Amino acid sequence: THLTTFSISKDEILPETNLLTKLDFRGLTSENLSKYPTVWVTCLVLFIVFLVVCIAVPYCEEVEERSVIAFEDIIYKSVQEQRLWKDIAGKEIKYVQDGLPNPKLVGSGIAKIAPDERARKDICALQYKLWKSYLRNEHTLLALFQRTAGTNWSTQQRLGHFFAYLVGVMAITGTFYGTSEMNIVQSVLASFFISLVGTLPPFVIKQLFIKSKPPVEKSTMHNIDEIVAQSQNRNENENENENETKQDDAEQIDIQSMMTQRGDMTVAEFEDLFKVADRNRQIRSLDDIRQVLYDRLYPLPYWSRYIGWIIIVLWSIAAIVVAIVYGIQFDQNLDSELDPNNPNYDLYANSECWNTTLALQLEAEASKLDFERQAQDVAEKEAGSYAGGDSPSWLLSVTQSLLTSLIVWQPLLLYLLTWLKIWAFSWHLRMTVGPNNMLQLCKKCCCGDDSDDDNGNAQGQQPDDDKRIIAHNARPVDVVSFLGNDRWMINDISGANDSAPASDKQEVDLQVVAHDDRPRNEEENNA
Repeated sequence: THLTTFSISKDEILPETNLLTKLDFRGLTSENLSKYPTVWVTCLVLFIVFLVVCIAVPYCEEVEERSVIAFEDIIYKSVQEQRLWKDIAGKEIKYVQDGLPNPKLVGSGIAKIAPDERARKDICALQYKLWKSYLRNEHTLLALFQRTAGTNWSTQQRLGHFFAYLVGVMAITGTFYGTSEMNIVQSVLASFFISLVGTLPPFVIKQLFIKSKPPVEKSTMHNIDEIVAQSQNRNENENENENETKQDDAEQIDIQSMMTQRGDMTVAEFEDLFKVADRNRQIRSLDDIRQVLYDRLYPLPYWSRYIGWIIIVLWSIAAIVVAIVYGIQFDQNLDSELDPNNPNYDLYANSECWNTTLALQLEAEASKLDFERQAQDVAEKEAGSYAGGDSPSWLLSVTQSLLTSLIVWQPLLLYLLTWLKIWAFSWHLRMTVGPNNMLQLCKKCCCGDDSDDDNGNAQGQQPDDDKRIIAHNARPVDVVSFLGNDRWMINDISGANDSAPASDKQEVDLQVVAHDDRPRNEEENNA
């Protein structure tokens, strides 16, 4: 006789599936790397290619990295003719000077400068020339081979910047394809998002390079220390002009502090400094203005470029590691294994009657069904993904993001920025797109110019013989207005024809360096 007591009870059971889906860096093993080599092989090939190109970069055409504002002798016309027109600032001066329609209307906005169809065609042609020039210097790929002088950004730095951008795109792309399957629409949207987000760290790297101070090329045509000493000796010896001389020297000393404190100052505010026949005073004034513009253009110390290289190395290593870790998840099928952290693991491993309770039976069955369902979903989505699998989809997405940035985003952004610079110039603002300059542009567009129209187009009329709108009296003193102002520069070219365009002069006639021609007549000093 077998006597057994059975009982029936009622209870609520909510089974939970047990699935592990986290990303683990411990999966970065030699076995997984050999089994899934797509990402790390791609990174290795790119690194070798960039390293070889960086070492073997062609030097057949030497391009000066420093801006002409870093040369102390740039205040002499002979040096300008040799260097300025190869510099990006010189190209801006030439294009605007030759191509801007209705220069007398500059200061009243782009709408008044181009009121008719012919003027609009001229300003579109000007925009196209400037856009091509900016594209040669700012585009990630074209700048490696087509850059002009004066960008303060070497080919090696551009290659390092490009590599950091590329591995960043690869890492960000891996986060999409290493965690979930994506259809065609999601992949296209992801590539646009990746191309934008991937530019942020490289943008910081770029600013560290181009804003760091380059070495200053000392003058071979004057010695500023000797000029200051001669001025001090003259003050002591010329008693009858003592008060006037002291006042002039005070003005000389205060130029840098005055420009630093007041910020934007117009060309008209400096005109009186260059009306005297004193050559030494003109040199001192020009050198002080050049130094202030140099500090504004390059606010970061020289060693900032080393920080840029450190960021490139650290960012590239981190991006490559992240890309590889996500890359070993590509094209993997789901697999099941025991979870030792489950509270019922000991019961399952040590007892044959682990499934005596209905809750454990339902939980085990639910986990099995859920696993089979997810494995089937992954296989179906992978088969119908962008390129038939995670690895080819990742490669295709990286290529698409790169091409989207190179062909669409960068040219389009530079195109819009070029129009903004021309628009700012039409209101006598700096040709920059900084926040402060854009706020002033919006203010002028909404409220108009603060100056009266009866004042001769803002702060003084131009001399009859000066047709350079670049150096208009109402323009702020920046690199463009400073270098494009023939009235300020020292004319050390014997027999130079100021009316002829600088670009039309022969190079063999422009190489006159007046080391021994310090005595000049009053007319040449006033030029």
